[in-house]
Amino acid sequence: MEPTESSIVSGKLDKSKVSWYNIGKRGGVGKWSMGSLFVGAPEYQPGDVLGFSSRSCLGIWINLGTFGVPLVGLSHVGVVIAHPETGELVLCESTTLAPWKCCIRGQRTSGVQCQRIDRRVERYQGTVWRYPLAIPLITDQSERLTSYCVHSLGTRYDMDGAFRARVLGFGWLHRLLFGRDEDLTSLFCSEFVAAALRSIGQFRTSSASNWNPNKLTRELRRRAVCLKPERLK
Repeated sequence: MEPTESSIVSGKLDKSKVSWYNIGKRGGVGKWSMGSLFVGAPEYQPGDVLGFSSRSCLGIWINLGTFGVPLVGLSHVGVVIAHPETGELVLCESTTLAPWKCCIRGQRTSGVQCQRIDRRVERYQGTVWRYPLAIPLITDQSERLTSYCVHSLGTRYDMDGAFRARVLGFGWLHRLLFGRDEDLTSLFCSEFVAAALRSIGQFRTSSASNWNPNKLTRELRRRAVCLKPERLK
């Protein structure tokens, strides 16, 4: 059964109305292999961060604007969660560029949405990295992560916030002069991932709005939240 507005109470899923809590758990949260979809696939876990480095001019510009290395540094991030109905691991992200319908809501979205990991990685024009969590989530954390992400689905993409977070020089100057108060009414990619990880106690920050993809993943590594990234593509 698909989660509906009536199955979400105060940002949490009503377990009596959503069936995924009893599906496919192995040793708590468990590891879900995508190996049946393509050979050599990693075993993703809820909470893993996927980082994308685009070969496009936009991707190169984003890297230059966030002190990343073009074609190596990141221009986009998303977080792995369990599908609330089937338990399959999917990628939850805030983007305007995915050409498919959200695999939970069943409609195209310019903002927070969920996509199949295998298709997202395979079709991406660039390099993809997996930042595995250093300590796997317990079942309660995985459930709360899915609840947060499901509650956020459909939130529009924050184009203005993404620009301020990514423009070299102007981003930090704007924060220095005017501050960067957190505003989650719209979400750009790394703002969403920072807020999602914060919701389960994995990432402490006073403002999720201050994090761009390169800055966020560097900090996740520095705090030992995530391990060394593995290249997927």
